[in-house]
Amino acid sequence: MVEADRFNWRFALFCALGTFIVCVLDALWEVDGFLYFFLFTPLASLSLLGFLPSALIRKKRGRFVSVLAMLAVFWAISAGSVKNHSAIRNTAKMVLMVEPV
Repeated sequence: MVEADRFNWRFALFCALGTFIVCVLDALWEVDGFLYFFLFTPLASLSLLGFLPSALIRKKRGRFVSVLAMLAVFWAISAGSVKNHSAIRNTAKMVLMVEPV
């Protein structure tokens, strides 16, 4: 098995870190999550879903599992962000010393 075809946990870790950063940045903006939930989430989901068939057709099981893990991590963090958007916004503004709304 080639090294590039193996499961790589770093992809899911970087996906979690990137999603968390984008969630916090979105919480600081005053658009109540519109950009994140209606622009970023569908684009990221569709791009990750686009990688799944290519990995499956090429029979790269490790790459398929890595992309599937990234998609699961992205959706889990996004769901948590939807549920707790106002709490994330107030906490982020308090930590960054911006007056909460």
